[in-house]
Amino acid sequence: MIDYAPEMPSRNIIPGPSSGSDKPYIALILGAGFSKCADLPLQADFSRALLDNIEDDDLNRTITSALQEFLQLTFGWCRSDDLPSLEAIFTLIDVSANTGHNLGFSYPPKKLRALRRLLIYRVFSILDQRYRESKEIEALLKKLLGHGYHPAFVVLNWDIVLERHLENTAQGKYGIDYCVNEFPWDGGEATETGSMVSLIKIHGSSNWVYCDNCRQIFFDRYKKLSLHIKAGVFDDDLLLFNPLWERGKLDGYGRSCPRCGGAIGPHIATFSFRKSFRRNAFTASWAAAEEALTPADRWLFIGYSLPDADYEFAHMLKATELKLAKSEARPKKIGVVVYNDPTAEKKFRTMFGRRNVTVEQKGLAHYVSYGLHRFLA
Repeated sequence: MIDYAPEMPSRNIIPGPSSGSDKPYIALILGAGFSKCADLPLQADFSRALLDNIEDDDLNRTITSALQEFLQLTFGWCRSDDLPSLEAIFTLIDVSANTGHNLGFSYPPKKLRALRRLLIYRVFSILDQRYRESKEIEALLKKLLGHGYHPAFVVLNWDIVLERHLENTAQGKYGIDYCVNEFPWDGGEATETGSMVSLIKIHGSSNWVYCDNCRQIFFDRYKKLSLHIKAGVFDDDLLLFNPLWERGKLDGYGRSCPRCGGAIGPHIATFSFRKSFRRNAFTASWAAAEEALTPADRWLFIGYSLPDADYEFAHMLKATELKLAKSEARPKKIGVVVYNDPTAEKKFRTMFGRRNVTVEQKGLAHYVSYGLHRFLA
């Protein structure tokens, strides 16, 4: 299991019962179904879009060709076949590359690690193509932020759907703290003005980049920074799959660390049963998540189904729930919002007890209109 002790301290602005409000302190745990409200794809949709040429340029054509060849040689895939799940693809790559073994004659560890970086870039490209403002998310945030509640958000997605909606809804009244001692990529002030909202992304984020040398996280609040500056994509990687690739095509994107000049790359945990949370910013964000979840009166899960691959997060939830169970504090009130997902409902009820969980099966819009006020009462 991971060590939750952070290597870099956060700014410790996570709200709690002592924040001075008479409102309950709420932690919201957001999964892929939350972002689906903004028209972003679920995992199954990623597989179908994996081989689309997002843009008709040399980089995207090289990535598509590399992925096609890998699927053909590794999975026996043909054009009329369904694609393997992203979990299956990333897990095979990670197990081989991280243990220093080939995956067949054609894929030594060096090539697998390069393929993994190209695959992450493609996933970010897919995320960047689909987005719409969600009235359901806007209504949720208005009810929470506009009525004196002090929510903390624990987010399992890479996208910046929540950031965009916070910007639109709060109109500058709230700054964001990712709780990983992050700094703006453009060199602005590290701490924003206004009240701060804890937005803890335990799987990393598409608007983060990470320096492997000085171990600093940088972010851009308004765009997918990794995609914008092509972080983690290197000429040497592309030459492994396209011998005609010209060195220097990716120059000019300003991809060096602003702090030390080192190489930077994306900082995410992939769709994999072997994802690792031992790197610097992950230990900080996991510690911040536990710090936010522990004192919360209420946990509200939105669009999250407790997938088996998230067993470490499930362990943290259970450990956090139980560690203050003998105190005078009443048991946590747990709400779950999904859409026609009886399997997820069963998982939550067996994890936390049937009587301790309320489940909304009609989605976020229905819940905000008819269920949220009862949960907050």
